[in-house]
Amino acid sequence: ARWYELQISAPGLDVAGMSIPGVPFVIAGRNERVAWGVTNAMMDDEDFYVEQVDSLLHPTRYRFNNMWRSVIETVDTIVVKGSLPVALSIYHTHRGPIVNKMEPGAQNASSLISMQWTGNEISNETGAFYRLNKSANWQEFQDALKLFTVPAQNFVYADVDGNIGYRTGGKLPIRKTKGPTLPFPGWTDEHDWNGFVPFDQMPHAYNPPEGYIATANNKIVDDSYPYTISSHWESPWRAIRIDEVLKEQEKFTVQENLHLQSDLYSTHAREVVPVILHAFDSVTVTDDDIKTTLEYFRNWSYEMRKEDVSTTLFQATITKLIYNSFHDKMGDRLYGLYDTLSSTPLSAISHLLANPNSDWFDDPLTPDRETRDIVLRKSVKDALVMLKSELGGDLREWQWGRLHTVTFAHVFGANKLLAGFFNIGPFPIGGSHTTINVGQYFIAHSFISSVGPSMRQVFNLADLNDTHSVLPPGQSGQVFTGHYKDQVTLWLNGAYKMRPMQRTVVESTCHEVLTLKPAR
Repeated sequence: ARWYELQISAPGLDVAGMSIPGVPFVIAGRNERVAWGVTNAMMDDEDFYVEQVDSLLHPTRYRFNNMWRSVIETVDTIVVKGSLPVALSIYHTHRGPIVNKMEPGAQNASSLISMQWTGNEISNETGAFYRLNKSANWQEFQDALKLFTVPAQNFVYADVDGNIGYRTGGKLPIRKTKGPTLPFPGWTDEHDWNGFVPFDQMPHAYNPPEGYIATANNKIVDDSYPYTISSHWESPWRAIRIDEVLKEQEKFTVQENLHLQSDLYSTHAREVVPVILHAFDSVTVTDDDIKTTLEYFRNWSYEMRKEDVSTTLFQATITKLIYNSFHDKMGDRLYGLYDTLSSTPLSAISHLLANPNSDWFDDPLTPDRETRDIVLRKSVKDALVMLKSELGGDLREWQWGRLHTVTFAHVFGANKLLAGFFNIGPFPIGGSHTTINVGQYFIAHSFISSVGPSMRQVFNLADLNDTHSVLPPGQSGQVFTGHYKDQVTLWLNGAYKMRPMQRTVVESTCHEVLTLKPAR
């Protein structure tokens, strides 16, 4: 499991939720007064700079504002069992370390690249979570987040008095330019940071008129916001779906919120399928499999269930559409890097679909000019060829879960001899990049899920003992214990366990007690 579920009870502190190694407090959870959750804010909190140095191999000076400055070199020694120690030189400018050896996109660069990152600033995340855990109201909650720097998060808040709130937690650099942050020239201060955005100017909301707050790694401000937060937001499809559901009625029960976390409806598919169907309006279709595919699309509910065939046909078509549009211009290496953020190609192709004659659709290696509809028809055909190769049999048997699986991999599971003992799965699952119950995969590779819900929680602030949670695959990291994988079935089926907070209820429902006593 990525998280550790816990409750901390001490004088003046009673809090329960999910934590991570290294933080002795709850990261996302509740106390007697407030509850909160987090999603990644997708903040661009680092910049890269192309440096002019006196030596690429062993730099001692770098140029800055028409002067030479000294490069700071530190040497870390890594002790290797059974071998000689390895000395590693790390070079720094005033902005941060030279990262060519560790950053894939910079390894083959002809210049040295330095990185400035908010994570190198002095910060106090532990203090922030300590205060969050003790907070009793919105003001105390905000005061705690003033200490939080990195990684930037969307913090959502609710309290027993019926208030809800939102705050972006993290330090946002003030840049002189607004827009995408490509590698900047490092020999001038033109692109150096000018401090950080004041806390009261960071995105926030309190009791908004909509009556709810939702975040799904999507864009959190409009273009009028004066500072650059990011140009790599997740696409809005999950947030759109959450908004649609929450607008359907004024109040929701706990059970309805549990159901929402397992929602598999794709607004992205609803947007794209009519474009695919339109591409075939002007041609006569003779291929039986293409006819069947289009019929599946016409009758689809846009629910990406693991048993669904339409989802398989759609995802394979989108994968081929992205390849056919971008690969011939990018080549293998750049195309592979482009898929590092798995939803970025999806966002790009969705924008391109609105421009049928975009140059991206044209293959420069062919004499004719390709348009969107031509590439869409080719992508459907290519998708069918790929699926026949991978799944075989009848098209009607191509269920999404046969391709889209999840494996909970242990670090020791990378060894094929140990994989059967440590890895859990694979399991067929539904979802995709675009569903609330997310199941992302890398477009340029297989359909195996690489990003999904690492835990789920729903809090009833009217009842301390009515928290629903699930932590896949299980609480324990010890492979031979009963809690190593005992929550997988719950997670796969959208089910939960109850997590009470009152001590008497906890003691009456627990199965095991471990008492740690200090040595005398």
